[in-house]
Amino acid sequence: MLGKAEKTRNLYGAYKTMREKDINKIQDFVDVSRTFLNALGIAALRAYGRHVGVARATAKKKNEIIEEIISIFCGDLEPIERSKRGAPIRDDSFDPRIEETMNGFRFAHLSSVEGALPFDPKNDPLDWSVALKENKKRAWFLEVSETNPSEFVGGAQKVRVGQLETLNQVSLLLPLDCSDTDEKIVLSVEFIRQFNLQEGDVVSCHCRKSHDIYVATRILTINGIEAENFHRNRFDAMDAVYPFERIQAYDKTEFCKTEHKFTQWLMPFGKGQRGLVISAPKAGKTQYLLSLVQAVKGLNKDIETYVLLVDQSLETVGAFRKAVGNENLLYTTYEDEPDRQIFVADFVMKRAKCQVESGKDVVLFIDSFNALARAYNDTEESSGGKRFSNGLESKTLHYIKKYLGAARQTDRKGSLTIVGSVVVGTGNPADEMIASELCSVANLEIRLSDDLAFKRIFPALDIMNVQYKNGEYLLTKREMQIIDEVRTQRANGCGADAILSLLYNSDDFERFLNNL
Repeated sequence: MLGKAEKTRNLYGAYKTMREKDINKIQDFVDVSRTFLNALGIAALRAYGRHVGVARATAKKKNEIIEEIISIFCGDLEPIERSKRGAPIRDDSFDPRIEETMNGFRFAHLSSVEGALPFDPKNDPLDWSVALKENKKRAWFLEVSETNPSEFVGGAQKVRVGQLETLNQVSLLLPLDCSDTDEKIVLSVEFIRQFNLQEGDVVSCHCRKSHDIYVATRILTINGIEAENFHRNRFDAMDAVYPFERIQAYDKTEFCKTEHKFTQWLMPFGKGQRGLVISAPKAGKTQYLLSLVQAVKGLNKDIETYVLLVDQSLETVGAFRKAVGNENLLYTTYEDEPDRQIFVADFVMKRAKCQVESGKDVVLFIDSFNALARAYNDTEESSGGKRFSNGLESKTLHYIKKYLGAARQTDRKGSLTIVGSVVVGTGNPADEMIASELCSVANLEIRLSDDLAFKRIFPALDIMNVQYKNGEYLLTKREMQIIDEVRTQRANGCGADAILSLLYNSDDFERFLNNL
């Protein structure tokens, strides 16, 4: 009789060249699937076997059907096409939870094994839409307990939260920080259709555990709203209006640094703006963003604050984590591949849009658009368009413009504000093109001075070069006159460093004007 390792090599000859770790994952999938299928009745197995492509499933014994189902999933056996000849099957339905559980096994054990999911997505026999059409009846009941003792805390059932994503044709709730963990929750297509869910929705639910997979059994809230009361307004269907509501960035006690005063007094900063922090390298853009994140998070309790860090150092990640926490910080480091970086960027954008659809105000800080553009430019999705002499693809520029352009104040309740950093003056033509393209989309530009940074004056805010559009919707006439006077007459007379010094020594706006 063959041993376990030898049996694996014979059964899955297509994977002989794989690493030992991948072979073990395949064997784990075989073991949990065999245990699960053995617990089903012969009628349920035959119906499910016909569904996935087992030949003559009605005439085979239980063990034969189980082994052929597993072989089909592992790519060792070709599924047959369903024949329309002969008399129709009297009752060809099966419990959809069988498919949910097998899909979960598939994702948990085979998704990271290259070549182990050989199905064509268009004709995948595990497509839930196909399963629903064929499951008009529910003749069999899957003997799986609805709860698990470990799912209770203090007598109450544990609530699990995740963001909806579809991976390998399986709908899952992933951790809110997009971390790569084994604890993923499978969500059935029935829940998705019942509550009109889409990718990016934050869902809290009760789950049952089947082997290593969690399956949602009850939806509690969607984007912080009770599931029974949930209603969405489509993001792209809402009209955009000019920002008209200010975002607070300064108070006299905790958030009273120079950059907080500058943001509150000398520029319009409101919900729905598309802001850029433009600076040369080492001019303090990341530190300015961090101070702004802390102020927005601390002073605006009605605003959801997210941070996206792309290709950043671990020290930067740690600093922002203290400001916003784990769930609202999504990041990649220089160790991550471009595909991972783009996945995380799209992950947080989907969530932000869904929050706006639910009527919430969201502020997303990005550091930096240069790193995001380079990551997208290195993926296959950017190929196929025009390639510029600086190495950028035309699709890359479209991607980052679309990303920043998602920010808007809607005509209904809800807004998305984006403030991202852009590096210029690096000597790289690609960086200059990225900045110029984004400036055409932005309606607020905050520039940092390389000269002030060289003098070790931080924050190195270039007050005279702050650019904004339609500031009259956020500022009073008196405020606009004062800002124009500061930026032109006063700033040109005494220098930006003197204005920053006045900001540092002023506790309120009126005292700042008197000190001028």
